[in-house]
Amino acid sequence: MMQEVDSVIPVPIFKVDKNLEILGCTKEATEWFGQPQTLLQIIDEESHEKILQMLHPSKVKNSFEVNIVDKFGELLLVDCHAGWQGELHAELLFLKKDPTITKVSTSLNKLQSRLQATDMELLQEKEKAEEVLKENNRLSAPFIEVTNELALIPIFGEIDTEKSEIISELIIQNAYDAIATKLIIDFTAIGRIDRDGLKGFNKLFRSLEMLGKQVTVTGVGPRHAKTFHELGVPMDIHFLPSLQKAITKLTK
Repeated sequence: MMQEVDSVIPVPIFKVDKNLEILGCTKEATEWFGQPQTLLQIIDEESHEKILQMLHPSKVKNSFEVNIVDKFGELLLVDCHAGWQGELHAELLFLKKDPTITKVSTSLNKLQSRLQATDMELLQEKEKAEEVLKENNRLSAPFIEVTNELALIPIFGEIDTEKSEIISELIIQNAYDAIATKLIIDFTAIGRIDRDGLKGFNKLFRSLEMLGKQVTVTGVGPRHAKTFHELGVPMDIHFLPSLQKAITKLTK
């Protein structure tokens, strides 16, 4: 039977064993919590793991915050001061937090939860945006097999370094899987393309050559043609003014 613990301090005090069974308590503890059999009965469920870690005979004296539930079901934040007498039992003293501190702590916890939720939403939106961008880049260079020997790769949109890298990787993979040995890469629908983007395509041409593909480039404007020349385009890459001429020549 649980014994009443004498104390001149008018606060809830519990005496527990190493299994957290309650051996005794003060009158104030009974007024707060009734007559629980184990300490875990008055500890908020989310704080069970914390109380098991903090209340261990190896921690001879310890102080920490914990959420408890009184006999009316009200959740309270308290300071717990614990001390072990050997490994047999410990005495715990609970001091209720000042209401103002509790209110601030609750508000901070709610704010933190909202911020975490917002961070998660932003992360999800970022991932969606990145996926849309990747899909857009994939659609910017479709691989169209015109015949068994010939494939057409029209490039669309504005090209920067990142996009040229993504497109190049996609083209190389499709070219590797395709039977066609003749490839037409058409620049007619390209908007702005920077020098680094052109460098990326120059590397692409070299990679396609290594795969044994015959590459013909069409739709290149004078300014881009000049840059390609400065970058040193592989000798086996052919440039033609229009897609129509390239298809006519390569399907004869």
